[in-house]
Amino acid sequence: MISYVSHDDTLDRRVPRSFVVEKARKLQLKLAKRVLREDLLPPSLKLVAGVDVSYSEETTFSAVAVLNYENMELVEAKCSAVKTRFPYVPTLLSFREAPAIFSVLKKLESAPDVYLIDGQGVAHPYGFGLASHVGVIAKVPTIGIAKSRLFGKVTKRKPYSALISKGNEIVGVALTTKAGRRPIYVSVDHMVSLNRAVEIVKHCIKNDYQTAKPIIMAHKLANEEKWKARR
Repeated sequence: MISYVSHDDTLDRRVPRSFVVEKARKLQLKLAKRVLREDLLPPSLKLVAGVDVSYSEETTFSAVAVLNYENMELVEAKCSAVKTRFPYVPTLLSFREAPAIFSVLKKLESAPDVYLIDGQGVAHPYGFGLASHVGVIAKVPTIGIAKSRLFGKVTKRKPYSALISKGNEIVGVALTTKAGRRPIYVSVDHMVSLNRAVEIVKHCIKNDYQTAKPIIMAHKLANEEKWKARR
């Protein structure tokens, strides 16, 4: 059972009016220490989920698409809409998007083995991006997949991949899915090792997709909900 609200009121998924930037940064540093960077996934995965959000005026629309890991067929899809309560602040995106994500995760009837989040993980200036935030608070395995690099230095380039480091620490991989394309950035996240994360993401990139199919489907669902609300 997923727990969305901690007994510590500073971890409540609702953002209080007094929640200022400085307070959020301190909370990020505190929660970053709770990220488990070891692989705690089962040897064989059955279900994988993609999570994404979309915005419309003062509303955040979230979607989760659960797919069969073996054949990448849709098993379950849920959407949710919540009032956007936190402004856009660089490196604090998780406080803006996480409430909507927690709202939609509560609707799931299935139990995905791992969640692919459209956002950063520990490859973040404070070591705690959206994917890490969702994983730690919801207590589920997460992998961050971002379209751009927010933090870290690209080193040790290989064909189609390069490591992203923070000092001597490896925090992610820049993964090129097809020659000539811009890479996607796979981050070390909660309860999943980097090697396993890359393996899972590669498996989920099907056909001519640039990123993982579960995230593509979640992105489409979130946008559809946004346009429905505008009608």
